[in-house]
Amino acid sequence: MGSERDMIIDRCEKLHAAINRSESYAVLLTNDYNVRYFSGFTGDSTYCLIIGDDKYVITDSRYTLQCSQQCPGYTVVDSKNNLMLCTSELVKASGVSTLYVESDISAAAWLQINSIMGCKEYPFVDQYTAEIRTVKDKFEQEYSAIAASIATESLEVICKLLRPGVSEHTIALELEYEMKKRGASGTSFDTIVASGARSALPHGVASSKIIEAGDPVTIDFGCIYNGYCSDCTRTLFVGTPDQRMVEIYNIVLKAQTEAQAAIKSGVTGKYVDSIARGIIADAGYGERFGHGTGHGTGLEIHEAPRLSPSAVADKILTPGMIVTCEPGIYIDGFGGVRIEDQSIVEDKGSRILSSFPKELIIL
Repeated sequence: MGSERDMIIDRCEKLHAAINRSESYAVLLTNDYNVRYFSGFTGDSTYCLIIGDDKYVITDSRYTLQCSQQCPGYTVVDSKNNLMLCTSELVKASGVSTLYVESDISAAAWLQINSIMGCKEYPFVDQYTAEIRTVKDKFEQEYSAIAASIATESLEVICKLLRPGVSEHTIALELEYEMKKRGASGTSFDTIVASGARSALPHGVASSKIIEAGDPVTIDFGCIYNGYCSDCTRTLFVGTPDQRMVEIYNIVLKAQTEAQAAIKSGVTGKYVDSIARGIIADAGYGERFGHGTGHGTGLEIHEAPRLSPSAVADKILTPGMIVTCEPGIYIDGFGGVRIEDQSIVEDKGSRILSSFPKELIIL
């Protein structure tokens, strides 16, 4: 495999191969994540325009130098603070009649594209960009692994602070500080710290609630390293837990462990989901597990593929995909448990990136 700059050039070639049209066309990328993936540019307020072998990053004076340093094979164009007008001039000059665009553009941008680009067709490019981004190259895998390592090391430190009398908000702040201290540029998402009955909230973002003796504390967290996200969840106990909560924990642990073991090249995300969902349902808690078993991660915290019972999870897992495995049980007014690992799909299994122990821990 080549250098990281070679990888970026290769991604554009893969995009052309995926679209596979004989007539000329252009691709306009406006989403910051896709601009970064296909050009290497790490800033914002910049478009990426690909017309055959010609590639342009269209930006403004704040970023022209940065683009020239980060975007191999691209011509840097100063938009003079009018991205859409500058882009339209390049598209018109190329003479293409088809312009691929992203479906998440704003209504205002869509109206501009239709009024000033002068093309006959504006199909969406999302299916192609998402497919290419699904399988991670060696650099993406490395950055994701480092992000996971930073998160794990930080949780180990935070465990020393988990005790009665400390607020969820304090735990979240300290965890985020530890991750940044170790090289993270930020968090992958709003840190979840949900204790006691609040642990029944799958997305219980840290609150002012004070942690009490006997509380389960679900911590769902992750950080960003060189653009790539980590994602891990552990449910820990501050003092002796309720016996029913111990039983629930063991059910979730079994579901997560066996589903994680099922992750490998050649199976579908739906199959992996069925392993976890079946174990939880057989234990009588099927209705208490409402979300999917997992999802892909990368530049964004939620990417393809999906591990869920829906049709979107029919996709076959292949080597290089990075996925989470995170079943849970949630009981309103009582509490909940979720355990999550992030791993890289391999031929005969998966390489787990989340190294923090999964057995029941009482602090």
